[in-house]
Amino acid sequence: MTSAIPPYVLVLFAVAVAACSQEQADQPPSEMPAMANDPLIEDCGTVTDAGFCRVWIGMTLAEAKAAFPLQLESFSGDQEPSCFMVFPEGRSKDLTFMLVDGKVARVDVFMPGIATDKGSQVGSSEEEILESYGYRAKVFPNKYDDSKHDIVVDTRFHYQMIFESDGSKILNYRAGVLPPVGYVEGCS
Repeated sequence: MTSAIPPYVLVLFAVAVAACSQEQADQPPSEMPAMANDPLIEDCGTVTDAGFCRVWIGMTLAEAKAAFPLQLESFSGDQEPSCFMVFPEGRSKDLTFMLVDGKVARVDVFMPGIATDKGSQVGSSEEEILESYGYRAKVFPNKYDDSKHDIVVDTRFHYQMIFESDGSKILNYRAGVLPPVGYVEGCS
């Protein structure tokens, strides 16, 4: 004996699926779930205060380009000012590396799925960050927006991770050496 599914159940199911699909479509890219098979997630491991994906603090641009699995581009083109940012080809809104005086000084992460060695990432809650890093994490008001917070984690002497939140969830974070890791405006 088989029982047919009532038509109203099918309609409710279709409405629920459509609502979930629209909710995901309305999310900005930084809030969407990380994509499977993304080399920045699958092949690169975790972010530490020493670097990410075989690009380490203190490397030259040539060393970083040789180590990173994707081509690195610069916002400044072929010019290499005293401070500039590089990013994986076509992905400047996902990840950047800051170079100061010709050496990698920090990594900035703007997408979910690229986690720290403690599992923290874009989309984590402030509570998760504070719990993961304990007494080393301090919450400060954001320089430009009172509704946001900067959670500064002293990882070791002259090194930090800084998580920017909307007051509840992490929007982006950066890790590296002082003072560049603390530059709020990047190289500006």
